Amino acid sequence: MTIFFKVIPLLLWILASSAFADEWTTYEDCRLVENESNDGDSFHVKADGKEHIFRLYFVDTPEAESGGYVTERVSEQAKEFGISEKESVEMGKKAAAFTRSVLSRPFKVTTRGQHAMGASRLQREYAFVTTVDGEDLGEMLVSRGLARSFGEDAAPPRETVAALRSKYDKLEEKARRDQLGAWGDAASTPTIALPDASEKTDKGQDRGSPVDTSNIMQSALDSMGIGSE
Repeated sequence: MTIFFKVIPLLLWILASSAFADEWTTYEDCRLVENESNDGDSFHVKADGKEHIFRLYFVDTPEAESGGYVTERVSEQAKEFGISEKESVEMGKKAAAFTRSVLSRPFKVTTRGQHAMGASRLQREYAFVTTVDGEDLGEMLVSRGLARSFGEDAAPPRETVAALRSKYDKLEEKARRDQLGAWGDAASTPTIALPDASEKTDKGQDRGSPVDTSNIMQSALDSMGIGSE
């Protein structure tokens, strides 16, 4: 009888989790919220009037800081990219700068609320992020050698996990061949700070029309040895 009462709640939880996992939500017109913990693949976002923390599916950018609880991750990432830990952290800063610039304009987030752990008071959720130009942020990072194809996966409607993972893997393979970003000599290049061209502050106040950062960003990436596809 004791086992029965332990098993039933577990089965109900599994069924509830499975049902929840199929419910995808898309937030339009999202804004990046400035936060010191933001990095290339995890960041604070204002969506539907609330603040969220989203972590990208399928990709992993190098940590943008060292020490403390990320020490092991920095070591593992550096080994995977074949660079030093210092170079890995520098590349993590470049990835964070790239994401910040790309998300300086409104973007779209698709999530099913899957818990992505994290140390913040807010629950971090896995998500796909689509730029205002219709590009997938994860693909942009991997194709430039700013991230690897690694991590939690999922498939929104009309997609399959296998197809998506294959896409990210192929982008990584190309970045490796072309020696882009962390896969090349650019890992030792000093970090270049990109301008903050967001339309709104983290309090949601308008800052006027968005600034076109495309030329500025490309110049910075060129100097780092990170070209577009």
